[in-house]
Amino acid sequence: MELENIKNTMLANLTKNEVVANNLANVQTNGYRKDTLFIEYMQNELTIKSSISTDFSQGRLTDTHNPLDIALQGPGFFTIETQDEEYYTRDGHFAVGNSGELLTSSGDYIMGLSGRIYLSTDGNKPADISINQQGDIYLDKEYLDTLKIVDVANKEALKKIGAGYYSIDPAGDITLVENANIIQGNLEESNVNPINEMIQLIDLQRQYESLHRTIRSIDTALGKAANDISRY
Repeated sequence: MELENIKNTMLANLTKNEVVANNLANVQTNGYRKDTLFIEYMQNELTIKSSISTDFSQGRLTDTHNPLDIALQGPGFFTIETQDEEYYTRDGHFAVGNSGELLTSSGDYIMGLSGRIYLSTDGNKPADISINQQGDIYLDKEYLDTLKIVDVANKEALKKIGAGYYSIDPAGDITLVENANIIQGNLEESNVNPINEMIQLIDLQRQYESLHRTIRSIDTALGKAANDISRY
């Protein structure tokens, strides 16, 4: 029973190692939210339950002086349209497409309250793009549209799907953020603390090595006991 518990703990730590490594891999990903693996040891059972929780705390803002870099300070997500459906992101590093559409760095459409946002009709970036704190977009001082910023009260309804995107469970209560706090010319960094994640990796490596040595010791003891029994 003890050996089985040790093996299960090692498997859980391997999963935790993958989560921490993924956090480190996304230190430079705009708006990335750190994941944490929680491990629950079931009493009187040889099983371990684990669950991943995402930390949605604010990341640090960096001034880029790029008018198409937009940071959200506080709650909310930008709304994205792909070929499949709508998704949500905190990554505000945008660009102008060939047809003048406002796109994510992955080439997906940024949505406004009126639908897709087009900054020009000839594919050229306008000379003056202004986005105020509420997300209102002005081209050469003329109002164009307002960024569609949404939020969900139950963050467990959010699911990461890659490229810094989230989907929202149909049961999630999606609402428009009426008092968004948007800062143009800035990007929100990942909220991962690389030093803390490195410390966790080192600690997990030590735990794994210790558990591995324990298994080897148990295997050696069991083998010795079997040999001693066979003599009689």
